[in-house]
Amino acid sequence: MEDFHDASAGFDRKRDDVWPLPAREPAEVICHGDAATYNTVFRTNSPSR
Repeated sequence: MEDFHDASAGFDRKRDDVWPLPAREPAEVICHGDAATYNTVFRTNSPSR
């Protein structure tokens, strides 16, 4: 999740990008929307990075 956050923090939305909902001002938050153990890769009993 930290890597996802870091990747989305510097995302520069372009005016002609297509999104399902209008942008939120002054800032947009990009969410994973489904962070859970059932879609997490585990290695040696810990979430993988």
